[in-house]
Order: sequence, then structure tokens, then C-alpha cells
Amino acid sequence: MERPGTPSLSPRAGPVRARRALLVTIGVLLFLLPRLWRIESVGEGLDEEASVYATRAMSEGRFPFDAANDVRGDEYQSRFCPVPEAVAVPFLRVIGDRALAFRLPWTLAALATCFLLMRSATRRWGVVAGLVVFTLLAFDPKNVLYSQMHRYVVLEGLLSAAFVLLSLQVVTTHRARDAAAPMFVGVGLLHTHLLGAFVVFGVVVALVAEAWRARPRRLPLHLIPFVALLLYAGVLLVWFRDVVDPRFFASPRTGSELARATTYFVRMLGNIGPVAGPLGLVGAFVLSRATAARDRLLGSATLVAATAYPLAALFVDAAPRYLLCLQPMFLLCAASTGATLAARYRPRPAILAAGLLLAALPSVALTSWYLTTGGGRDEEQHLNAELAALARPGDGVLYVDQYRDPYHRRPSALTPIARIAATGPEPWRLDTVSGAVYLVVWSRYLDAPLFTPEFRARLETIRSIPVSTLFQASSELTLFRLRR
Repeated sequence: MERPGTPSLSPRAGPVRARRALLVTIGVLLFLLPRLWRIESVGEGLDEEASVYATRAMSEGRFPFDAANDVRGDEYQSRFCPVPEAVAVPFLRVIGDRALAFRLPWTLAALATCFLLMRSATRRWGVVAGLVVFTLLAFDPKNVLYSQMHRYVVLEGLLSAAFVLLSLQVVTTHRARDAAAPMFVGVGLLHTHLLGAFVVFGVVVALVAEAWRARPRRLPLHLIPFVALLLYAGVLLVWFRDVVDPRFFASPRTGSELARATTYFVRMLGNIGPVAGPLGLVGAFVLSRATAARDRLLGSATLVAATAYPLAALFVDAAPRYLLCLQPMFLLCAASTGATLAARYRPRPAILAAGLLLAALPSVALTSWYLTTGGGRDEEQHLNAELAALARPGDGVLYVDQYRDPYHRRPSALTPIARIAATGPEPWRLDTVSGAVYLVVWSRYLDAPLFTPEFRARLETIRSIPVSTLFQASSELTLFRLRR
């Protein structure tokens, strides 16, 4: 006999929990599978080496970094925004110096982002909203790509999601102490990547608009930490421009301003997701007119940030990948749209599942292409294998590109040819190699000063591989041997 006050358990509670656990397990596996697939074998691309070298330096206790030895190219980014490197240091010390240690943190950060967004969307709009988030994020090609790369992008998305969700709570409580958490998360976001300022700007403007709408009789103290955070972001951007890299504030001046702004806006939506971008934009418009303050804040903040980007891109060199920090906001708005449509039309489970699969299809296709081709990040490995077979003692190789070899995959049997600080037609020490000289050249570098007509005539093509890229000009990676 049950004691008074003891809650009785339904006989179906056990099977229900088991089914939920099974569904959660399947969801986690589906999410992790494309991100863990070949996570150590995929090539590093152009942007990863700066973060790898900076993380090694931080792990050895060197910060600020020595620009000559620790990082190169993105040294300014690592100095201003060291949070990604700091997050990876414990993984490096536990797992060891291998690609998995540098890349696994971002796979886990992507999973955490998905959990946060699904949990928030489900609580706010129902199960369908959570399923929409999972559908649009689990196989998103950009998220999968940067989950396999030691860069700031996925961590920036996680901190953006946390910042927005914490800010949504403040708009209902109006308590200044509740603004402390999003303020600290916002500082971490800015020091993960400076253009997280777009998220901060969108949220702060939306909060000020909400306060103006309410017309309080006293000063809204909960806004003070947010305004301070926005001012801090402005100081960082100005400091970055004046002290570190003025090129960051140099945007190409081709075409009319309207055409350039439109191009940036379309590219932003495409990078956020082929479905998540347009669907999230529609959801942001709808939410900005909602009755609930939380929904209105989310919609308004998304619209402000999405509008600020193409306008700022007229003056700032802001590549579309920098705006993946806006993806969590768009995903929440898209989830709201999906839940609204499901509530209005009440589709059968089979039709709902078909709709979700259809929404995921563009992302699945792009992600499948990336996973099977390497997405332009694997081509050099094929030529490195050819070089290893051809190499003889005393031979040298010149990699005509912009990055080094952070994971030490290039053949160690060949002597790397050093570059000298000169502006002549041959700024490399080719004559210091006693044996054969090989060159690995991306086709986009064939117009470099080194490749004069006389020098081209001395090149013997060993192998040429087309570079797999989408929506970009076609290119090739070629292995040459220099005739003496």
C-alpha cells in the first residue's frame, strides 16, 4: 500500500522514458556522425594554422604571442581574441598534440549549441520548434565544416546562443542583476571574434526599443550593463583598427553601394543556411510584431543585426563566414515559424516528418558533398603522397601558398625551401637545394612574381588536381618539378 502523498508512477512511464532516451541517443549520434567523420584526416585549409600555433604557444605559457614564431597571418586575431585558443589548451594537454585535440572542442561546442537552442525553442513554442532547430543545424554544411576546424566560428555560435537566451530573460524580469550573466558572456563573445559585436548591437538596440516602448517612469537600470557592453565593443573595434590591422576596415569599392549591400545580404542568408536563412528572416519579421516581449526582442534583435551587417560591410572587410554568429538567432526565428505553421495546419506525423526532411535536404546535399570531397581541404594530401614517393635525399619542395603545415603532414624527407624578405621575381631560395626542386602551386598563385615566362618554361608538370569548391571560381593544385 502506497504511503499518503507518494506520487504514483504510471505503468507507461518506464517505456516512455526509454523511448525518449533512445531518441536522444539517436539524435546525438546523427549530430556527431558528420562532424567526427574523418575529423583528423581532413585537410586544414588556409585559416587553421594561426589558431593551431597560437594554441601551442598558449599551452607552453607564451602569451602575448611572438608574432615571428608562434602565429602568422592572423596573429592580430589571436592577440585580441584568445578565447578559442584558451578553450583548446586543456584538450591539447589531455589528448596530446594531434589534430583531434585541436578540433574536438568545436564538435562538442556545436553539440552544446544545438542542445541550448532545441531546449529553448521546445520550451517556448513546442516540440515541433525543437525539431526544426535540429533539422536545420544537424547537417548544416558551415557548422559541420567549422566543427572540424580549429577556429573561432563554432564557439562564437555557442556564446551567441547563450548571450541571446540570457538576454531574453532580462527583458521580462527587468532586473539589473540578471544582466550580469549576459554581459560576461558578451565579453567572452567579443574576445572570441570581434564581429560578435553584430549580435551585441542587435540585442542592445532591441532592448532599448523595448524600454522606449514601455516608457518607464524610472531609469531602466537593467540596460546599463548592455550599453556598457556595446561601448566596450566599439572601443575594441577602434583599437583594433588603429593599433593592429587597418586593413580590416577596408572594404572593396566596386559597384554601387546598393548592389554591394544587397550582395552582402544575400551571401549572409546563404551562409546562415539555405533554409534557415530565409525561414529565419520571415520568422524575425513575424516575431518583431508579437505581443510577448521575449518574442518581440528576439525578432527585433535579429532584424537589426541582419540589417547592420550589409551596411557595415560597405566599410568593414566582413566576410560572410564572420556572420555565423547570427545563426542561432535565425534558427530560433525559423523554429518559431515552423511551430506556427504546424499549429495552424496540424499536419499528420508522416507529413510533418516529410516536411522536416525536405527542409533538411539542401543542407544534407551540401554536407554530403563536403564529407565526400573534402570541400577543397584535402587536395594537397594527394600531392604530398606523390612527393613522398618521389623524394630523394637533398631534394627540396616549395609550397606556393599562404599557410604552413600545422599538423606536420608534409613529407619530412624533403627540405622546405625558405622565403626571403625580398620583392624580386624569385623571392625564394631555390638555388640552396642540391637535389631536385619541386613546387606545389595553387592555380590562383600562378600570377605571382616568381612565375615569369622564363621560369614557367622550366616547370615540368607531374600531377594536377582540380580543387573541389562550390560557388567559387574553379582552381587547380599542381605539382611541378623544376628543370635545372
